[in-house]
Amino acid sequence: MIRGFLIRKDDSVVTLLDPGKTGDNVIIVGEKMSLQLHLHEDIKAGHKTACKDIKKGEQVIKYGFPIGTAIADIKIGEWVHTHNIASNYDEQKSSPDLETGAFLDRKYE
Repeated sequence: MIRGFLIRKDDSVVTLLDPGKTGDNVIIVGEKMSLQLHLHEDIKAGHKTACKDIKKGEQVIKYGFPIGTAIADIKIGEWVHTHNIASNYDEQKSSPDLETGAFLDRKYE
């Protein structure tokens, strides 16, 4: 089993402390929550997975605050990243590279 850190009970995402593979069970640490969480895809350590179903248009909650808006439905156990949420903090126009997170419409020098 891998560990996912839940910051607040009302958060809709947990941050993985270990890399996870499809089908892995996640043990929730931090705020206690009775939840069975199974990953639906491979997710790197440090990335987020949904601990609640998030509907398109809903706010994604982390730290007890909205960090972005879901641009697609997100199921429990799915990777939550810039491919399925629009950040409340970064108003980029293009899609990011899913490996690096770098936006393709920016020059990094």
